[in-house]
Amino acid sequence: MRSKIISAAIVVLIVALSAFLSFREDRTQRDNKPVQVHSMDVTLELARQDAVKVTELIQVEIPEGNRNHGIFRTLPVSSRRPARMAEAPFLHVLEAAIDGKPCRTDDLKAHFGTENVTVYLRDKKAWLAPGMHAFKLVYEMTGMTGFAPEEDSIRWNVTGAGWERGVLAASCTIVPAEGAPLSHGLAFLGSAGSTDSPVDFAEAKRGDKTCFVFTAKTPVRQGHHFTVGASFPKGTVPEPALYRPEEDRLFTGLCAGTCLLSLLLSFFLWWRWGRDPKKAPVAPLFTPPRLPQRLDGKRQAPNLSPAQVHYLANDCRLDSKGLGALFLSLDAKGRCQLSGNAKEGYSVTRLAPSPNQQIPLSPEEEAALEKLPEGTTAISKDNASLLQDIKSACSKALDKDFGTQFLDGFRLRFASFAVPLFLLAAIQLFHTQLARVLGPAWPSFPWNALKLVGALFAFAALLPFMAPRQIDMAKPLHWLTFPMQLIFAFLILPLIVLPTDSVIAAIFSPVQTILPSSTPLQAACFFGAMLWPFLFAPFMQSKTRELADLQTAIAGFGMYIKAAEAPRLNTMNPPEENIALYTKMLPYASALGLEKAWARRFENKLASFREKSSVHHVGFVYHNFSPDGFSSAVSSSCSTSSSDGGAGSGGGGGGGGGC
Repeated sequence: MRSKIISAAIVVLIVALSAFLSFREDRTQRDNKPVQVHSMDVTLELARQDAVKVTELIQVEIPEGNRNHGIFRTLPVSSRRPARMAEAPFLHVLEAAIDGKPCRTDDLKAHFGTENVTVYLRDKKAWLAPGMHAFKLVYEMTGMTGFAPEEDSIRWNVTGAGWERGVLAASCTIVPAEGAPLSHGLAFLGSAGSTDSPVDFAEAKRGDKTCFVFTAKTPVRQGHHFTVGASFPKGTVPEPALYRPEEDRLFTGLCAGTCLLSLLLSFFLWWRWGRDPKKAPVAPLFTPPRLPQRLDGKRQAPNLSPAQVHYLANDCRLDSKGLGALFLSLDAKGRCQLSGNAKEGYSVTRLAPSPNQQIPLSPEEEAALEKLPEGTTAISKDNASLLQDIKSACSKALDKDFGTQFLDGFRLRFASFAVPLFLLAAIQLFHTQLARVLGPAWPSFPWNALKLVGALFAFAALLPFMAPRQIDMAKPLHWLTFPMQLIFAFLILPLIVLPTDSVIAAIFSPVQTILPSSTPLQAACFFGAMLWPFLFAPFMQSKTRELADLQTAIAGFGMYIKAAEAPRLNTMNPPEENIALYTKMLPYASALGLEKAWARRFENKLASFREKSSVHHVGFVYHNFSPDGFSSAVSSSCSTSSSDGGAGSGGGGGGGGGC
């Protein structure tokens, strides 16, 4: 319960912090109207070093009543080819200005897990006055050249599709590299994939170079792309060798090394601090185990009750079998009377304490009596809610005495998740080149790095609570139920109704987004690094020495009840087996699931006793009650209470808005 509360508190804290940061960043934007882009003139200057220098001149109208620091541009940093990592796209902002006044060139925000970078043109210390403002953005980007057998080319998304009110007028000028004349100009304007071309084309001279000028005839609406392109002679830009991930031994080594390190770290943390205490040898015990020393003297009874035996043997969980044992114990102590059989059903009648016989009750038995109503209560599905209330009250009483029998192990699980998570984040940044994009920003403005580190710490703190616990391993498949349902819902069902190719593409698309250009082995090692902490997490919650000793004593007691080695036990002076012993120990046998084995040892004595006795008295041996199937009846009664291109291709693109 404590872990669940901590988990919920961390989730609420993260959500609240995210909401606060979002509110803090966007509080001035909620009532703002979208800005209107009147014109966007873009110049692409090609070079022989596979570098494109982009100059964007943007005329923006700030609506009356808006509070804007400036605008932003979201630029996709993606290559048109699978280039080697050293030649992957690189964005470098050279100049930024508002109305001729320079502003910061390192005000960037990377979208981790994607290939987008947002560039802000703003002055955080001042608000822009309503009206027209001129923005200038100059940046350099590599990796935009498309290579073909006969000639090479460039394509550029001039405006992007993200402006909320569109762009009223747009143009693009392509300036060729030295000694590389342009040819085959093309342009598209429309939704993604459109081949419509409402664009004017002209040639213009800039020194001795002939430039291509494209001017949109119509405004570029939101969701539409204005894409231009041109070809130039083969060899203008040196063609790099294609990136073959199977040849990238460094990346393969990093992924495999992180996976191995994660395994070794999880194993070391478990071996050093997460293992359960070494079990002592199990010896037969003829009486119920004694209470722990810290509770001895605080209770009238020195021994564990049947419900406590079940609770401790079941790794501090009370289920319906334990509740059945509790009712049997109350019957044996004369505080209730059980009647019925498996065929006709069972009932429990609460009895007043006898003044001549005051047998002490354990705290959970007292809690059960407080919830049990006067009169007779049927053990049936109709009373499932009442039985659940009784079980809940008993669990609370048991938790109060024995609720700290597992060392939490949160720090161990956190370390096992955090170390590989940080390494994988570094590998992902290195592989996708976002680190290069943000490189110029971090030295002078480390907020992006701090936010990434904070997000990773928060995620690493949350993951341990998502992993199953050792306490859930008492039912080996219990904690697998929900994941298996998710797998069935999101994998098996779509395979039934959708084409296999579509399902596979949907599953592996996020993998390709996080880890593009990778082999199955690299991806398996990369994501496998997070598998080991999940596998070891359930066992990081080690038992206390007290619980280990109590479970050893309970195992010895169970050895006696089961009587698997009766001849050897007889040499150890066990108590005389009589009806009183059967009555006393049956609740314990039921608590351990050994009631049938215990009853077989007394078959003859029970039959003889019932033939001779005709009295009805306290104790289930005397009245009309058959214990066979009682635990199953309680369990069933409790159980009922409980998813090639057109517009939009090539470099550039993205979008923008007020900020």
